[in-house]
Amino acid sequence: MSDSIDAAQVVDAQLAAYNARDLDRFLAFFADDPVLRAADGTEVARGLAALSAGYGPWFEGNPALHAEVTGRLVLGDVVVDRERVETAQGLLAALVVYELRDGRIIAMTTLAQGPDPSVP
Repeated sequence: MSDSIDAAQVVDAQLAAYNARDLDRFLAFFADDPVLRAADGTEVARGLAALSAGYGPWFEGNPALHAEVTGRLVLGDVVVDRERVETAQGLLAALVVYELRDGRIIAMTTLAQGPDPSVP
């Protein structure tokens, strides 16, 4: 990552798009072939089309959707966030590991606990 691109700023901007439920802006922060994984390393989705197919309905079905970072670690191109996520189903606690390259998210690994831990 170049010095002019800060990984935490990219993740913050992605989170703002998530909270606005703006799918196009949200997807713009990901590389062309991002990988989403569950905490055990299982691949949940790959590619922008898969992200769009998963997050589109998630955004539409959660009008009060809001994620808040409650803790963060940053090491170069890796950002680890502890998040509190309000959803239509209730609150989720999540740990999210973002891996970036050239200012875009190439991988995201999520561990969520709450009413439905299978959500994206």
